Amino acid sequence: MRKIHSMAVVNILVALATVLAVGSGCLKKSSNCGLSPCGLGADGSSPCSGSGGCPYANGGGEVQPGPYQIFAIHQSQKFAYFVHPAMNGFLYVYNVDQATGRLVINNMVQTIQGADALVINPNGKFVHVSSSSKDLFATYSINQENGSLGKVEEIQGASKSGPVFLLPTLAGYFMYSVNLYGGSISVYRVDADRGSMSQQDIKYTKYSPMGPDTDSQGRFMYVPSFGASYVHVYSINGATGQITETQVADNGAGTKPIFVKTAGQYLYVSNFYKNTLNVMRRDPGNGSLSLASTVNVGSRPSHIALGPDGAKLYVVAEGAGTVTAFGINQASGALGSLGTKSAGSLPISVVIHPAGKAAYVMNFQSVEIQTFGIDASGALGGKL
Repeated sequence: MRKIHSMAVVNILVALATVLAVGSGCLKKSSNCGLSPCGLGADGSSPCSGSGGCPYANGGGEVQPGPYQIFAIHQSQKFAYFVHPAMNGFLYVYNVDQATGRLVINNMVQTIQGADALVINPNGKFVHVSSSSKDLFATYSINQENGSLGKVEEIQGASKSGPVFLLPTLAGYFMYSVNLYGGSISVYRVDADRGSMSQQDIKYTKYSPMGPDTDSQGRFMYVPSFGASYVHVYSINGATGQITETQVADNGAGTKPIFVKTAGQYLYVSNFYKNTLNVMRRDPGNGSLSLASTVNVGSRPSHIALGPDGAKLYVVAEGAGTVTAFGINQASGALGSLGTKSAGSLPISVVIHPAGKAAYVMNFQSVEIQTFGIDASGALGGKL
């Protein structure tokens, strides 16, 4: 397996070794999901103590999925950013090769402990980072010339909430934090000049909300409920950022939806325990959902990414250790496979280059990023 850069991998593995040696972050091997980070339980207890049942386990021994939103590419296509719970509080900065999309390590900065999610503000000026185990958020300004980061602020989120996903509005004036342990969605206002975040509201949802998405116009937000197998539909007030629930769509018993992605008039839902994707038809007027079809995609599908043309979909299957490219039928939403690539042990997320040059697959267990070329058809090529 070819790693993206020897210095980057050495640094990451050193950080991982440090974590495992001193116990910070409490990483534990699991036969179901490899290495998973510990956070606070829904009752506020830490699974890192006592019996040591570390990996996101509930009382019934069910293992919930790990972090997915840990890598992002800047809109300029020049820089990329990466965090990982095993990296002992470091945020890595990469240069992106303009011709191929390959990554080259630039530098790293100390960030909040347990950082396990990040997003680049749509205005391209800020990186926002969160820690589900510490309920913390940090904001960094981006140097537009070299991609380096300057810390703006660090703030405390709601106690025992467990922010696992960050979703900005299209203009970047508001940020939604999906809180796994708190069963809620926090609404933050983002200062357009400084990037600082101030909480405006919190909405409670059903059982373990996970990876959200908005439609291309920013009118609706879709949030899967991993614990209850629903998809929540919210309308978005563009002026205030406030969200109003308009539908709780049944996704199918036992599906455990973990991530959603909108593509035109369709929403794709990864069903973690059914090894399928649900293709949901979206009403363009009110955003409501209805099931159109179901597609088999491999064991334990989790993260989904959309190609820049809106006509390709990329799906990671954790259990199968693969990433698959699909072409989207624009009329029916149906998916046609463009091929599958092996992505090692426990691939957890995929990010597509803004110009469609490459696919970046994050591997949680080996703590690395695998970069695949993408050809003109949208199919995955060899590793870069």
